Amino acid sequence: MSMVGGAFKSIPPKVWLILGGGALTIYAWKNIKSSLDRKRYEEAIDKFGENSKEGKALKFADIIYGALFPSGQVYIIDGTNEGVLYSTALDAYRAKISFGQLAVAYRTLFKRELQRDLQNDLSSTERRRFQQYLENGKPLLGGIRQKAKLRSKRLKSTQPEYFL
Repeated sequence: MSMVGGAFKSIPPKVWLILGGGALTIYAWKNIKSSLDRKRYEEAIDKFGENSKEGKALKFADIIYGALFPSGQVYIIDGTNEGVLYSTALDAYRAKISFGQLAVAYRTLFKRELQRDLQNDLSSTERRRFQQYLENGKPLLGGIRQKAKLRSKRLKSTQPEYFL
């Protein structure tokens, strides 16, 4: 018998029952919470309308929550999808949705504070870039435009100055 097999057999059955019950409880809680979140989202959309400003803010808030917490659980550290955050901020800018409207929608859907979740998940540079996309539609500090300028300088330096 291997040492691992012997280690598992030495654990009393009551401990296995407690562990199994705990796992089942967490699974059930996760499913109930996600269905409540979905129901809250659908009720809010029905109340405001999908194409209203509030409806669009709810949609963007839902996408932001999914980018901040891909597993749907705030206590699981599973990484943040910054690309989705930035593109959603850009879409919200184009739809003329302010940070305040997003924060209210986020609070309505998830009973959480958007600013606090952004502070907990993003670095100060990433938060600044998110705000710039949301307020200006483009990053002012670094980002895509700066990389494009650097690329164009490189291309210019490799081109001949005159043609024969």
